[in-house]
Amino acid sequence: MSKIVPSYEHIENLKVKPTEEELNILNFLREYPDDSLEVYYKPFLNGEKPDIAIIKKNYGVFLITVKDWDLNNYRLVDNSKQKSNLKKIKWFLKEDNTQILSPFSQVEHYKNNIYSFHIEDLAKMKALNSRMYTIVKCGVFFSKATDYELRKKYGINFDNNNQKQYIKVLSKDTLNNNNFNDLLNSLGWNKKYQEQLFTEELYKKFVKKFIPPIHYLEEGEDFPIDTRKNRGELFKSSAGSQKIKGVVGSGKTTILAMRAINAYKRTNKPVLILTYNITLKNYIKDKIAKVKAEFPWNNFIVLNYHYFINMQLNKVGIYIIPPPIDYNKEKKEEYFEENYYSNETLFENHKNELEKYSAIFIDEAQDYRYEWFVILKSFFLEENGEFVIFCDEKQNIYGRDLDSEKKVKTNIPGKWNKIETLDASYRSNENLVIIADKFQKEFLRNKYEYEKIKSKNQRLPFEKRITNYYYIDDKYEHKNDLIANLVINEYNNLSVNSDDVCVLSSFKEDLRYIEYKFRTSFKEDTHTTFLEFELYNELKEIYSKDWKCEEWWKKFCDEVERIENAYKFNFKLHSWQIKFSTIHSFKGLESYAVILIINSKDSEELIYTGITRARESLIVINNGNKKYDDFFRKNMQFQHLASIVA
Repeated sequence: MSKIVPSYEHIENLKVKPTEEELNILNFLREYPDDSLEVYYKPFLNGEKPDIAIIKKNYGVFLITVKDWDLNNYRLVDNSKQKSNLKKIKWFLKEDNTQILSPFSQVEHYKNNIYSFHIEDLAKMKALNSRMYTIVKCGVFFSKATDYELRKKYGINFDNNNQKQYIKVLSKDTLNNNNFNDLLNSLGWNKKYQEQLFTEELYKKFVKKFIPPIHYLEEGEDFPIDTRKNRGELFKSSAGSQKIKGVVGSGKTTILAMRAINAYKRTNKPVLILTYNITLKNYIKDKIAKVKAEFPWNNFIVLNYHYFINMQLNKVGIYIIPPPIDYNKEKKEEYFEENYYSNETLFENHKNELEKYSAIFIDEAQDYRYEWFVILKSFFLEENGEFVIFCDEKQNIYGRDLDSEKKVKTNIPGKWNKIETLDASYRSNENLVIIADKFQKEFLRNKYEYEKIKSKNQRLPFEKRITNYYYIDDKYEHKNDLIANLVINEYNNLSVNSDDVCVLSSFKEDLRYIEYKFRTSFKEDTHTTFLEFELYNELKEIYSKDWKCEEWWKKFCDEVERIENAYKFNFKLHSWQIKFSTIHSFKGLESYAVILIINSKDSEELIYTGITRARESLIVINNGNKKYDDFFRKNMQFQHLASIVA
């Protein structure tokens, strides 16, 4: 018999009961005579829940989406030359001829997200070895149809025995031991090389991901409650909408974490926490983990906005119409933003299919468009739910719209909750706070409301603080080599653990080379939000051999983007390695020491965000941006380049 996870008894007692069709396949799998199969019902992928996942150790994973559709209600069009290419079938609702997302594309979406986000390093492994893509297979179970009906009546041509058919089709006929055994064999699970691909380490990663743990009380820390000026009131969860603003390092994310725990305690329902920056996900989870409370982790869905919307589009089966082929990358992004991510009516016909949350929290809300607030509140918040946003508009690096009072434009009426203790920075020491405060006065005061920053950071007697500044003008050649040498020298001078240092820049391509020079000089690992220099060039060479002209370049760039999204999704602030990141990806995070590389086109918001990531030491390397040179010379320790260049 197969192992069912969670237990069958637990599944029967779930608040949201399994459908009759899901129970049918679970009952069959429970009795299937193979105790090496582990069957996971609604495995948790940070908010995404495929219906069923089967794991066979040493072989792989099989994802199954269950469809109880009456296929008479759909019109299928298959214009592909390969009749077994199920993804090419176009699906339309007969009643209004609306095109919907293919169920085969829906299940493949789960698979691709496992590679791109959920299982660390899997995207990189797949890029270097295409066979790795075979360890996860997909299937769609049409519970109301037979094989004959699928082929003859509905025109779904499939051949499960064909190894090239990566998505399998299950019907009523599949649920007998002989047919199901044939199906498993068609997955390639009888091939010896599968064991080399689906290693013990990967197996453990999948199991850990599919079963989120319980967070126990003793895992948390004693939380210092600051009751001055009603700061303690911000921790309390209550129905209604609220907007909270505070200066950098004031503890907004800490308050969010405590309040999210209290929201779960109050409602006993899942809590949705959203950001814009992908890398903030694990940082927020770290903050939640520090709270002394017992809770199941699967009740906290922490995602960035675009991932969340993509997840919902796939769930309700909205077909995404591709943009015109002549659009460049920028025009494509605008197209998707206008038609999908910022479309306030997109989910209007799917209100009853969407999961509603009793509490939604948004961190770094200054990164959000106004329309996103509207969409989240209109379609994903329960009636009388809790909707709270946290922001600092001076970190508005994406140039979002402001209201008449120079504050973030939201759909929450009334005044901002600006508590006195939120005007103090618990992140940075007094020297760095003075630099940030002066920068705000000189460069941001005309755009945003000025807020005096005070430091609450207490210095320890053994701490060594550095505020060095370098300026590199155009007379220097091989600037990236020079910057790399500066980074290496300053890293040595800091005399701190590598986990306490982060190197930031707005230019990813330059940062890629600088990280490579640093890593090969020190012979130690780093933690990045971007693809390493060597792997980038290795993939470039692989793709340039397989594809011609612009086609190979596009596919190469898409692959790099997928891997880098996985890096960001799994980025950890405490990796015990020096970190290299773009300023955009490190937004909302902090580091004991920051080496900030300023570039010629960096905006004041971007630089302000960069300098306020540092807690104790800040090194600024200005790569030719004359606008800010005088400011940093006056307010930091200017260092001459002569000794470095020599």
